[in-house]
Amino acid sequence: MAANVPVNLLLALVKNKKWTPEQGLAYALQNPNPQNKVNSLTKLVNYLPPNLQELALQKALAAARAIQDEYHRANALRALAQELPPELLPEALAAARAIQDEYHRANALRALAQKLPPELLPEALAAARAIQDEYHRANALRALAQKLPPELLPEALAAARAIQDESFRADTLSALVQELPPELLPEALTAARAVQFNLFRADTLSALADKLPEILPEALAAARAIQDKYDRANALSALASGLSKMPSTELFPLWQDTLHQLSLRTRPDLLQDIKALFPVIFALGGEAATAELARAIVDVARWWR
Repeated sequence: MAANVPVNLLLALVKNKKWTPEQGLAYALQNPNPQNKVNSLTKLVNYLPPNLQELALQKALAAARAIQDEYHRANALRALAQELPPELLPEALAAARAIQDEYHRANALRALAQKLPPELLPEALAAARAIQDEYHRANALRALAQKLPPELLPEALAAARAIQDESFRADTLSALVQELPPELLPEALTAARAVQFNLFRADTLSALADKLPEILPEALAAARAIQDKYDRANALSALASGLSKMPSTELFPLWQDTLHQLSLRTRPDLLQDIKALFPVIFALGGEAATAELARAIVDVARWWR
């Protein structure tokens, strides 16, 4: 009979006090299918008193580890991740690390990342670094970025720099930079400058500019060199707020140069880029900036008649 009652009915029986929590737990534990057992126990745990919750989660984690299919095992660990108490997290991390498929292992690590206590983070970082596939490694590193203590950040930054694919490297660097202490920012800046593709370099420099505002002109140069108009507009928009905070004596010549460079593109592209940079125009304000903008638009309109 153990496998015959759907989980929603099981929950309703306990919730509406037709069954006691003890009866509901005993019934769920009889399920011979590990995957179904994890599902039932994970959902049932919120209807159990504290003295039964830990037992339910222990049994659910044991059932998750017994699932043979790695896809379903990883999904079971992900479902359990937010419910597990601290004392079960070492076992959950070990279960995630034991998954052979890197995609499923990375997903399980990502789900656990925000719950891990400081003492487990070195092991989690080592597990992320051990992933061979760069896409999955980058995803795992990004998930850990906000949790890592200062002593692990140099290792995480080195792991990010070691990623060969520029897209994955840039995304990982961007996730890390907000957590980096001042002494690691020069290394991160060197890594950002080493990115060849303008879009990815602009994204990484933009993330760094929050902590290093002096690189805003460099980030802007990378952004305006992006060829795809949608990517360029997004990159310019990401920089606009920081640029608008620059002293007007520095911002105005930078704006003039940027406007000239952008005006070399098509009229629709120019207007889209100007829209992305509106906070800069607003910050500059005044008749001079407005007149300069009006002249540029008129010139572009004349060129494209």
